Amino acid sequence: MAFVTRPSNASGPLGAQGAPITTSDYRLDLFQGPVLAGSRLTGLGGAYQAVADGAEGHFFNPAAAAVRSPWVTTKFDGDVNGSLIFPSSIGNTDFDNNGSVGFAQKNFVFATLGANVNYGSFGIGVSLSAQDYNLEASSTNEALELSLVTAHLVTGYGFFKDQVQMGVGVRFVNLSVRRAVAGSASSDVFDSSGAGLETGVIVAPHDRPFRASVAFRTAVTGKLSEDNSVKPNAAGDLVLQGKYLPHEVRLPAEIEMGFAYQFGRPLNPGWVDEDELDPKSVEAASGPLGIPGGRREVAHRLAKTHYVKLPRDKLLVAASLLLTAPTTGGVGTEGVLRQTVDRSGGTWSVSPRLGVEGEPITNRLEIRAGTYLEPSRFAYSSSRLHGTLGADLKVLEWTLFGLFPPGTEWRISGVVDGSRKYFGSGFSFGVWH
Repeated sequence: MAFVTRPSNASGPLGAQGAPITTSDYRLDLFQGPVLAGSRLTGLGGAYQAVADGAEGHFFNPAAAAVRSPWVTTKFDGDVNGSLIFPSSIGNTDFDNNGSVGFAQKNFVFATLGANVNYGSFGIGVSLSAQDYNLEASSTNEALELSLVTAHLVTGYGFFKDQVQMGVGVRFVNLSVRRAVAGSASSDVFDSSGAGLETGVIVAPHDRPFRASVAFRTAVTGKLSEDNSVKPNAAGDLVLQGKYLPHEVRLPAEIEMGFAYQFGRPLNPGWVDEDELDPKSVEAASGPLGIPGGRREVAHRLAKTHYVKLPRDKLLVAASLLLTAPTTGGVGTEGVLRQTVDRSGGTWSVSPRLGVEGEPITNRLEIRAGTYLEPSRFAYSSSRLHGTLGADLKVLEWTLFGLFPPGTEWRISGVVDGSRKYFGSGFSFGVWH
């Protein structure tokens, strides 16, 4: 894919707040304030940084790819997860917290899908998130379709008998904006893609009730794709149908730290590696006639027995702190579409998060609640406090046409997230553990 290169003589400064945009010399700030993730992650108020494991954890820490969950019973293991969230599902929504509802978000859907594979202490995974919505101006008949797709390709390894997981990854971002035309196919306004690096560490000492973690994600910068409708003019600006498009789209850099403590059920019990089993343990577990499958089947049985014997009662308390870097020369999405200077990302943004989780009905129902402060990237708007609530319900036992082992149990999950001029709801599916 070719990209537009902005000439050095791009026209003058962006101008004062509220002034018309008359230059391409600015960036679209893609900061995302509300927590948009799977039902468990959202239900915990986004405080998932230290808890992160498997496919759900890719969005928070690449080291999650290497975390061996307590229910793992084999050296080779996998995990899949998917969710569907409906943000801004009420009227008068201010999704980006800029203090304005001049654009109404319609048909807003956020979906995730991920998979993770582990072999011993090594893990690798990929996760996708996609948000798609329409922006309709209240003062005109203008309607625009926005799609933002983020992909995480991560890998990790567990050191010190899997008590310290380290991971690295790449996150890819694609943003496309289309103009919706009644009675005909939509037309492209602009399209941008980019990639950045991420790395993280999770410390999970065996038989200790706590975890700690940190992750760093570099900024992702995308240039506008070159096509026949978007070319630099003589001043170096990118103008499409009278709109001055940004020369860059920026997903800002992030630093995130987390801590989790669990009462009752062990948080880091470790897992059984068949290659490290003591021969006497194998002989004792095999019985006088032996177990078909040999050493591997013995390890599987020992791990399963160990997991089943763990107490179910628990109270998980998780906290995290997300720091988001500034975007120099940044303008919010609605400002770009309105063609008005709406400065975004002038300073660092700070988002503290807290969540709790328990299992009131043993081996059937799990509930969680959380809260987080969503900072505003706009100087004239203020932060807002969110409250979240979610639950998992075990519904059935199913091998999914033989793809999963006998005895696999499945759950459905739901979540709500509410704040000032914002309400989101969603559901997900997955394996019950």
